[in-house]
Amino acid sequence: MALTKVQTIGIETGISLTGVTSAVNLNVTGITTVGVVSATSLNVSGVITATSFVGSGSQLTGVASTENIRTNTNATFLQNINVTGIVTAAGVNASGVITATSSIVGSAVTINASGINATGVITATSFSGSGANLTGLAATANVTTSSLVVIGVSTVAAGSTAAPSITPTGDSNTGIFFPSDDTVAIGEGGSEAARFDSSGRLLVGTSTESTWQGIGAKFVVQGTGAHSANSQFIVNANDASSGAFLALGKSRGTTVGSVTTVQSGDTLARLVFIGAEGVSYRPAASIDAVAESSIATNTVPSRLVFSTTSSSDTQPQERMRITNNGSFYVYSVYSQTGGAAANVAVDNTGQLFRSTSSIKYKTEVEDLQDSYSDALLNVRPVWYRSTCSIDNPNHSFWGFIAEEVAEIDPRLVHWKTTEPVVQENGSIENVPCEPEPEGVQYDRFVPHLLNLIKRQKEQIEAMEVRLSALEAQ
Repeated sequence: MALTKVQTIGIETGISLTGVTSAVNLNVTGITTVGVVSATSLNVSGVITATSFVGSGSQLTGVASTENIRTNTNATFLQNINVTGIVTAAGVNASGVITATSSIVGSAVTINASGINATGVITATSFSGSGANLTGLAATANVTTSSLVVIGVSTVAAGSTAAPSITPTGDSNTGIFFPSDDTVAIGEGGSEAARFDSSGRLLVGTSTESTWQGIGAKFVVQGTGAHSANSQFIVNANDASSGAFLALGKSRGTTVGSVTTVQSGDTLARLVFIGAEGVSYRPAASIDAVAESSIATNTVPSRLVFSTTSSSDTQPQERMRITNNGSFYVYSVYSQTGGAAANVAVDNTGQLFRSTSSIKYKTEVEDLQDSYSDALLNVRPVWYRSTCSIDNPNHSFWGFIAEEVAEIDPRLVHWKTTEPVVQENGSIENVPCEPEPEGVQYDRFVPHLLNLIKRQKEQIEAMEVRLSALEAQ
């Protein structure tokens, strides 16, 4: 059927139209099933109302505004929507891609090829893509998030002690700031607590480093009270070996991390005590660990040197030394002389102690029996050369043999009763051993000799009386 011009047509069944030029109204209503309407050209100046439209709409023209397309329910688009004009909507929800040359969303947001301009608030589940051209973020109050991950570089203001540039919520005078180039500082309560300066030094309690004799420090702590410049190292462990550990050392290598053998005489570490004398800090005392002897794999022999500064010195002078074999030297002892008798002794463990004769340290006191003194006359005096490393092998001595004296009276010799055993951690434990005579206690001969002398004196006096009587006859 061909129609040239029809005012109104009602369609209740499928109908095929060809050659239609125009129609005022085409109403398809009041039926459950509508057949197929086919037309080479369909021009409608009125309104076409249908449950749905199916097919390509690529040839539609004359859609001048959104007033021409209306829906009373949500519209679902299964493919992308490309708009070359302007889209105006109270709200747009899309799970796909929306491409527009220019769009207006409400009255506050404009979307065009240059970007999105918003005068209000943009809220989204996430933002993706480059933010290089974002402007107008005058303060962090413009961006609020519970978690922020930055893959690139974040730039913040330098800040100050009173107002750090990075602060926690609710504490604006505590945080991180940048007082100068290549310097990072930490503020606490409006005051600087610490900083890493441009030389890589960590300064705590001060913003400047105090050099001592031209020697700088990588870690400086200063304070104005007894508890403001202290440090603690505490280990909490339920074992015997763990403890706070502080290692000071040296390598002859010239690069960080290199392990090059030190040489005898190298100072491995130094603990220096300094004091201010009004102009600068001066060294007052020191403890040095110095390598000595032959350094080999798994062993670095060393000595400890203790130094102090006298009133006439400008630098600490060595006063005491402990060598790598445990020998103990106190140089001032020899020069400090006096008329008192020796009263310092050492036992086989190396313990130094004071020898005393006071009655307050004695009990069960009784007279010396003559038999013990008489037995002393059986001791054999000898001449000998010493094999001790500290003695001159060319010198000779007089004395007694400790083993021989011990057989006569064991109280007249020094006894070795323990053996020092080096433990795995380097400490020494004195382990009991079979008693062995080590030296003669010559001072203990004096009471016996005095007993002998007194009895000999009595005998001499008695003989003198008898001699005088004989001479008188």
